[in-house]
Amino acid sequence: MLRIAIVTATFTALLGCASLDSEELLTTGISAEITVTADGSGSSDVTAVLRAGGGLSTTFVDLSSGDELTATLGEETQVLTEVSLAAITSYTTTFDTAPTGEDYIISLDRIEFDSAPNTVVQLPPPFELEPLAVEDYSRSEDPLTVSWSPSDTTDDMRVTVDGDCFLVHFQELSGDPGTYTIEAGTLEDTGSEPSNCEATVTVQRRRAGQLDPGYGEGGSAAGLQVREVSIGSAP
Repeated sequence: MLRIAIVTATFTALLGCASLDSEELLTTGISAEITVTADGSGSSDVTAVLRAGGGLSTTFVDLSSGDELTATLGEETQVLTEVSLAAITSYTTTFDTAPTGEDYIISLDRIEFDSAPNTVVQLPPPFELEPLAVEDYSRSEDPLTVSWSPSDTTDDMRVTVDGDCFLVHFQELSGDPGTYTIEAGTLEDTGSEPSNCEATVTVQRRRAGQLDPGYGEGGSAAGLQVREVSIGSAP
């Protein structure tokens, strides 16, 4: 998860990021990307990224004094704290539990302008990755099959493969088939001289949440179960 976040942050920074204090924006001028993520460790992370304008904007919102983001799970409410990574501003907090079927309520509370108090997210059911058939594989000669269980939910899945020696590959899977095969020759080498590297395979189960309509520029809300495994990758 961290590797993908760093790559995304670095790419976005190259586009020329900026920031704007929330006191300069109506809530109707803000878009939000809000996720609740569990990785099987027993805890869950709530993350919110606010942008001035639509979801493709590279102007991030810094909360001014008096404005804050909170997340409530059951009877526990936590304030999200600011994190800056490669010019991207986000807000995050961690709960010690990761229940499925329970509402996480994420609220943007404002002093001067209308609040957006009711973004609701639930985590989808957890799953486990099955052991890969090989410890090392050839990108040009071998298929790579990733399987997980339980499966056959109504949630969508995403499989991502990332490494330093090939271009990142991802595939959205409608439904939850329980398996995905990356055929030989699918991964493209990044340089003229193919090389070995470690490949990180990430499987994500995603359940759409309900974003508070007060965010006038829209956005997204989702609960994510994320699992990953590493494997040696040769040309």
